[in-house]
Amino acid sequence: MNNIAAGSVSLLVSLIYTIFAFQIPPSSFKSAQVEPDLFPIIIGSLWILASLVLLIRGGIQNRTVTVKGINGTEKASEENDQEIDDDNLLKQDRGKLIVILLLILVYIILFIPLGYIISTAIFIASLTMYLERKQWIRNLIYAILFPIIVYLVFNYLLAVNLPT
Repeated sequence: MNNIAAGSVSLLVSLIYTIFAFQIPPSSFKSAQVEPDLFPIIIGSLWILASLVLLIRGGIQNRTVTVKGINGTEKASEENDQEIDDDNLLKQDRGKLIVILLLILVYIILFIPLGYIISTAIFIASLTMYLERKQWIRNLIYAILFPIIVYLVFNYLLAVNLPT
């Protein structure tokens, strides 16, 4: 049921996003090879597709739960145990979600004062350390290299200046 609800909300938001993406005006540059609406339309289309997949998965999960419930009563205790495990996982997921949202908020607050590279490195390092503590060397390498590479690509290849 959660996948159906999440898929429905996601589909609604993605449709609104995609409608707005189609309304982006064309580039004022005559030599522009890529129109400004191209990537938002691609992102919106992929988002719609992902929402539909989530809806379909939710429908399939509901069917299998219904079929299991009809087949027999001996599985009732197993289903109750699974529901308890699902409740524990849901509580853990909510806790992780709250921590991740707080990290994103701190990232947004630090973005302008510290600039792109430093704030993004801090964000990626803290997020990956929270999610995967055992791989701390890989996390630090990724947290340092990713913002530098993105910064170089944007500033020198795309000529888009990021806050420094």
